[in-house]
Amino acid sequence: MPQMQANLNLDDEYFKTIVNEEISKAMKQLVTYPAVLTKEKAIEYSGFGEKRLMKTFRTFKDELDVENGGCIYYPTEGQGYKINRKGFDEFLEKYMLEIIDMKVN
Repeated sequence: MPQMQANLNLDDEYFKTIVNEEISKAMKQLVTYPAVLTKEKAIEYSGFGEKRLMKTFRTFKDELDVENGGCIYYPTEGQGYKINRKGFDEFLEKYMLEIIDMKVN
């Protein structure tokens, strides 16, 4: 079977531009979304509405609670949610389809 070879020559400046744009996007996300999110930032960050995210927090409470090794500090009276973004990313990746399919009233 004959082998084929393809060569792709990218202009150095073009390549640098693409890399710099990707780095800029990543840095913007890091600055916009800190390592620990509030409930409001988590809603914005996840792309889900408040009702869906709050139902997710209730439905997956045992798995999400920091006391069980999760990524969310569930508040007591007078406190707010504290959400570890890295752990939240992992949770969203794992349960994305279930969250999307969840019935929300």
